[in-house]
Amino acid sequence: MDPYKARQIIETWTREQFGKLLEVREVNVIRRAAGRVWSGELYCIMKEGEILVGTVGIDEQGKLTRTINADDLANTLAEVRLSESRASMPDTAVADNDFSDDSWEDDFSGIGLDEGGGDDLDGVFDSLDSSAVQDQANALIASGDHEKLLQAREILPQLLSIPQNRGRVLQQMGELELLLGELDLGVNYLEAAAREFADVAAVDDLDHVAEITLRVIGPDKFETSPVKQLLERARARMRPVEKIDHAPLFVGMDQEIMFHLNGASSIINIEHGEELLVEGAPAIHAFVVRSGVLTIRIESPDGSDRVVRSCFPGDFIGESSVIEKPGATCTATVKGECLTSLWMFEGARLRELLAEFPEIGVRIDSARTLHRLDSFLSQHEATETLDTAVRDQLLSSISGINRYGPGEILNKAGEVPQGVYLVASGRVEYRVPDRPPRVYRVDSFAGLRDTLHELPLEGEFITASDCLLVRFDTKRLKEIAADASTAVVAVLEKME
Repeated sequence: MDPYKARQIIETWTREQFGKLLEVREVNVIRRAAGRVWSGELYCIMKEGEILVGTVGIDEQGKLTRTINADDLANTLAEVRLSESRASMPDTAVADNDFSDDSWEDDFSGIGLDEGGGDDLDGVFDSLDSSAVQDQANALIASGDHEKLLQAREILPQLLSIPQNRGRVLQQMGELELLLGELDLGVNYLEAAAREFADVAAVDDLDHVAEITLRVIGPDKFETSPVKQLLERARARMRPVEKIDHAPLFVGMDQEIMFHLNGASSIINIEHGEELLVEGAPAIHAFVVRSGVLTIRIESPDGSDRVVRSCFPGDFIGESSVIEKPGATCTATVKGECLTSLWMFEGARLRELLAEFPEIGVRIDSARTLHRLDSFLSQHEATETLDTAVRDQLLSSISGINRYGPGEILNKAGEVPQGVYLVASGRVEYRVPDRPPRVYRVDSFAGLRDTLHELPLEGEFITASDCLLVRFDTKRLKEIAADASTAVVAVLEKME
């Protein structure tokens, strides 16, 4: 499935259901635990203007996962009419409601909204000119004046909202704090920058941060510094793989299978900046990295791309060309970050081999599942702030992916949860006698907060429909939380 085909399917359905009454506008890809879905915004064109009335979603097979009907449309338009009616009421009417307390006396009219009321606070941040802010910060820092350094400290954090710049911004923030004499804060920012650089395998930048950190904290403290550990790990992961059976996906595989895999592979090289795979393009080839490094980039709902992780020697990519049906598309864009050598496979040839050797398919399917979950975690509203190392720990705590029928008890009342579940499809409920059930829908984590705090359950977690659930090992999750910072623990608690 690609964006063009997704739009075609959504537009065809919309015309069949509503004729010319509704139009499809934005169609965006959304990462779910079970894979990608496409969401199309539906607008009703009226003389008063365009009104967003709902969304239609389809999965990677083109199956509708979310729709609207005539009742949904009527209810939405009725709500819009009611809202407009309230907005047109005289100001004196406000005095008659229960919220006319004298404390509501602040005047927010000067916050920067236009007279028509069409803008909001998000628009203020959307209009951020990052280049201008960066130039201003650079000029303030270059002056060396203490007051101007303090001004630069105030404006630099604005640039952290741009993911691809976070590493260098954090490094600059760290160097600025060192200039201001705040050594501990400066080192903390440098450590954060190092994590960003390690995530995208920017070894030269990571090396530079390490040099600064070494000068500031000295050789003894540097030996146990997180920056040194990140640098060593990045360098270790860059070591070339000499043989294809040394790649983690194929370790321990039968030699007969490896003989056929070697025969099906060829070696290619790509240069820095060259795209190996493009999201939405036909999925034809699969690859194992021999040397060098690649970045995985996925499209965000706003249309921009975002680096979510790097691929190092031994990593396998391009599983859609093997597991999916012919005609499948690439789920991410993959770009070379230096001269990179790879073993390349024709997807069709691998499909022939896995028909003869099912173990190949099992291993590639596992890789696909982990890649999907990694993409999901990188854009989940709670976990998108986590660095790659923590996401890797979460992925390593997965103990199984299984289907469940309705009515199956996952965690019993009176016990600390024995499993944490991510709902990939279906619905899970937490049921306590004499209370409405708490519903966990797709992409929700069930049982996580009680697990981390080791709290016995009042009720039980039970499947309310056919479900596909990703099970996480509770012991491993508690170990991750015990070793993590308070910020990471807070993120984990927000995942439920």
